[in-house]
Amino acid sequence: SGSRHCPKLFNFSKDDMYVYISMEILGVPLKTYRYKSKRKKLSTACVSLIAIQCIEALRDLHEAGYLHLDLSPANLLLGLDSDANRIFLIDFGLSKAITDDCCYFTTDHFFGTECYASISMHNLQDKTNR
Repeated sequence: SGSRHCPKLFNFSKDDMYVYISMEILGVPLKTYRYKSKRKKLSTACVSLIAIQCIEALRDLHEAGYLHLDLSPANLLLGLDSDANRIFLIDFGLSKAITDDCCYFTTDHFFGTECYASISMHNLQDKTNR
């Protein structure tokens, strides 16, 4: 991927049952970052920087032609060392490709993380990259 918010992929393989992926090691998910921070409450500036990077990560994914469909704080990780202030988007297991002539898809069942899913997913409506 050309996104600075996507982990580096080193290798992958598959067999009859599994896909194996080797990628760079990342830090903690946003889900636990707040609880590990000393102040417990993130500053407005910190939240703004996190939000901007999350938007950049989604923009890059959409520009590459995919919808994530399971966006949650558990799937947004901080980097390590020199990338410690960078957000990385992970877990593309539910992702769907979108094409130029079709920027949405439909489904007859719910998937994703309930408390972070879009209203359209809860209502089983068309999913788009809006």
